Amino acid sequence: MTPRRTFEARWSLIVLGVAAVLVAAAYANALRCEFVYDDKYEIVANPYIQQNQYFVKALTSDVWAFHGDRGRAWSNYWRPLFITWMAANYRLFGLQVIGWHVANIVAHFAVVVLICFVLRALDIRPVVRAVAVWLFAVHPTHVESVTWASGVPNMLMSAFLFAAYLCHLRGRARGGLVWYAPATLLYLCALLSKEGAVAFPAIVFLSEIALASTPRAGAATLRLSIRRAVPYLAIALLFVGVRYRVLETMRILAPGAPGIAGVVATAPLVLTFYLKQMLWPVTLGMAYGVRAVSGANYGFANFWLPLAALVLLGRVVAALWGRAPAYRLGAIWFLCAIALALDIRVFLPEEIVHDRYLYLPLFGGLLFVAEAVGDIARRFAASPRAGRAISLRLGAAAAIAFAVATSLYNRIWANEVTLWQRAAATDPLSANAAGEYGEALRKAGHLVEARAELERALTLNPDARTPHLALGMVALAERSFGEAEERLGRVLEALPDDPVAREQLALCRQLQGRYGEAIRLFDEGRERLPHKRLVYTVNIAVLHKLEDRPRQAIAELEPIRAEMNGSADPAVIQGLYYLAELYLEVDERVSALALYGEYLARTERAVDARTLEIRRLVEETIGRLSGR
Repeated sequence: MTPRRTFEARWSLIVLGVAAVLVAAAYANALRCEFVYDDKYEIVANPYIQQNQYFVKALTSDVWAFHGDRGRAWSNYWRPLFITWMAANYRLFGLQVIGWHVANIVAHFAVVVLICFVLRALDIRPVVRAVAVWLFAVHPTHVESVTWASGVPNMLMSAFLFAAYLCHLRGRARGGLVWYAPATLLYLCALLSKEGAVAFPAIVFLSEIALASTPRAGAATLRLSIRRAVPYLAIALLFVGVRYRVLETMRILAPGAPGIAGVVATAPLVLTFYLKQMLWPVTLGMAYGVRAVSGANYGFANFWLPLAALVLLGRVVAALWGRAPAYRLGAIWFLCAIALALDIRVFLPEEIVHDRYLYLPLFGGLLFVAEAVGDIARRFAASPRAGRAISLRLGAAAAIAFAVATSLYNRIWANEVTLWQRAAATDPLSANAAGEYGEALRKAGHLVEARAELERALTLNPDARTPHLALGMVALAERSFGEAEERLGRVLEALPDDPVAREQLALCRQLQGRYGEAIRLFDEGRERLPHKRLVYTVNIAVLHKLEDRPRQAIAELEPIRAEMNGSADPAVIQGLYYLAELYLEVDERVSALALYGEYLARTERAVDARTLEIRRLVEETIGRLSGR
């Protein structure tokens, strides 16, 4: 091994050793955080990742398909490897959240390791490489990806992309086509983890130009760059085609989404927001006061100032473009990776920016910053060696500060209440954040505080769904049925296809003994919401039972017996238990025993407390009926 290779190997070990210590220190307290936000749906209540028989369905549907088949996709996200990751984690850890956090931290560190080797393959100066790796390893904006269990698609996509890029660079350095096979396969894995990987062909094309012997591209360089990017472009087009086949749409636009003009007008504001988060990640949360720019709110602060800042920054980038490959590569990776996040049409109006969208772009941005710090240090230092020492110390100090900030921010992700409390603070004008905070307080049993926050949300947006819905449930808990009906009825009148409002309004009427009215709500729901037909049929049967009509309840459930056996929804499967109880009530013991057996077989792998309790009751009943 040559002295240079020996130095590079030892330096990489030192850099990664320091990075490992930083990551461990920054994320140690994340292990105590609960499942929050989408975790409750995508992990805790997702039979598609919990039960083997639904795995193929999960891989061939969008990630929210477990809500039920409504004839179209629920989301823009088809991510089979993300689903595979969650299913594997569930097999390993069940709902023990600490295992999920450890897996996410390991995935993040794998990305850090790959970045180190990519920078080494790019021949980036050792000190710049160290600073970029350390800052990336513990940047506070990564909390939304690393500490949040459902944020892992960012790490999966990034890990596969950097592995693909490393193979690409190996093939570029050694010649031949042998490295294209693993590179394209890894790139496909990145696409199957998160659709943001579609930017990779552009990154390869532009980085080939940036790595050319001269920063200015000639015809030969352009042809070579295109040729090297084409295999990845072919894979991306194949993915887009298959994704369209699965989702049957290119994209689902959010309600109230702006047009192209609004996207363009908002781009400077969004881009400067992410640059600020990269350089000064001080106030972090799940919500920020960034809104789409339109003719109604267009002005100096949200358009002209961000645009002027970008123009100035563009001049700086242009001036530095030819000085070092790190500047060119950093700008390319940052801009290409952030590009999809600028299309705000797919985001809710109060959620057009999120820290997690910065995960991959930070690689490029921090590479650019690390090179700039090195340049400044060399300029003012007494010698090149002193300049390197200054750069290293500044980078280490910044990384330590970032690690502390990351550790402090992890506490915000401890539970739903702390998470949405911070969101309501970082975006005090967001009705959505206030509503989610109020809902979190309601679920935690803090009804007085919940009511106050939900009322505040309605002052921000009187027509917001979540506050009215949550206030209706608060009123239900307080047995204030008149208020509950008014709140829930208002939501259902505005959104007749809202299942939660329908179900809560039916519960309100059930608690008052108005079973017939509750049945009519569910009967109408079966017509309006076909994907809820089975669970609503079970609910109707329960209401008939409460009205002391067991035969009518049996008549509702018996025709869907086979569908209950094949359902992924625990609430539907529970119908088998109800049907068994009904048969037992009308003294048809043989039928009851058969159904008890079906229920036990169908819930054999269940882990939720409600199902486990019912299984215990069923086993006791079978023992009693069998004379054991």
